Amino acid sequence: MQASRLAVSRQAGRGVPYRECAYRRGLAAPMPTFRQLKALGLIAQTGSFTKAAERMHITQSAVSVLMRELEEEVGQPLIERGRVIRLTDVGEHLHRAGNLAAQEVDRALQEIRDV
Repeated sequence: MQASRLAVSRQAGRGVPYRECAYRRGLAAPMPTFRQLKALGLIAQTGSFTKAAERMHITQSAVSVLMRELEEEVGQPLIERGRVIRLTDVGEHLHRAGNLAAQEVDRALQEIRDV
């Protein structure tokens, strides 16, 4: 096995998603998942990683991982962590864009169902 392929498979074995490995190697552009954007929106709405996790029916640590990966993809902090959790300006911008994308997908699905 080539050294680069071995590194990717080792990273993937450590829980690093393939698309993240591919991005690090320059094979793919970063693209947030709807799950990451949903978690970001719920954190904005609830002000809590724990409450966002409860609404998504996943663990708080899974939400933390989603946000860490999203911040790595964006290259900037999206959440100000402290006594009060709130989105940064970049986080707010991405949250708005995610809402628009979700609305567009909902609209497209509705059009498909109406045909």
